[in-house]
Amino acid sequence: MHIYFEQELREKSTEENVLVKVEVRSFLDARYVSAPQAIWTIFEYKMHDISHAIIRLAVHLPHEQTVYFTHSKEQEALEAATSRETTLTAWFKLNEKEPPANRYLYAEIPEHFVFDRDSSSWQPRKQHRKLISQMYTVSLNEPERYYLRLLLLNVRGATSFDYLKTVNNIVYKTFKEAAIQRNLLADDKEWENALEEAGSFRMPQQLRELFAFICIFGTPKNPRFLWDKFRSLLIEDYLKKFSEIHAELIAMREIEDVLRLHGKNYKDFGLPTPSTLILKQIFNAEKKISRGEK
Repeated sequence: MHIYFEQELREKSTEENVLVKVEVRSFLDARYVSAPQAIWTIFEYKMHDISHAIIRLAVHLPHEQTVYFTHSKEQEALEAATSRETTLTAWFKLNEKEPPANRYLYAEIPEHFVFDRDSSSWQPRKQHRKLISQMYTVSLNEPERYYLRLLLLNVRGATSFDYLKTVNNIVYKTFKEAAIQRNLLADDKEWENALEEAGSFRMPQQLRELFAFICIFGTPKNPRFLWDKFRSLLIEDYLKKFSEIHAELIAMREIEDVLRLHGKNYKDFGLPTPSTLILKQIFNAEKKISRGEK
């Protein structure tokens, strides 16, 4: 891409007989500045501001933190990463050194401490500031990391990954087992929350994939209840083309395709099996419409 100043562009236009459009000049010539905007600018008032600071909190498995590197400098980046703490591992150390911090959940720490990137440690907060702490979202196709996040949302004062796996002085092999022992998966409320949250920003196709992953990796108590409750969101896109019954059948078949990739099917979760005959009729009708046939 070549960038020219206006004078250079005019010279080039004369030489090459091309039309020159200077975008900045066009904007300045065409814009309209109202009296309120002019006064606001003259007095140098802020044109925009930030109400809350967003603090992102890492969620990673042991020795699986994100490492940024440039080409041919991978080893240097790896060595630097081993000597630095993430917001998560620094939280573990904070709970060891500062017992008062043990009363806070991981997501509550930024309200009382500030993460110093130079020392990669949490330091006591001296000034109150409006902020929103947010843990990175985790898909259910990463089950262990997903259950780690679930534990971080509910366990206070953790000092290590093993601490999170420990329940009643027993260290469990996986975060999922620990979550079950803490009764965090005693009902399907966690899966309802996951689908409700995803429904606010994910497309229906992504929501169907998430529903399938919940069935495969989450072992919900009542998958049919989850299907019935979120059915309108799961079939929302197909309702634009098909009737409600047909949209439901197509969405169910799409979910079944994901289940089959993992060696599962609808019968394993008590879900209704889509009718292959009706689906064929729908697809044949759709092909005729696309070809302009009646």
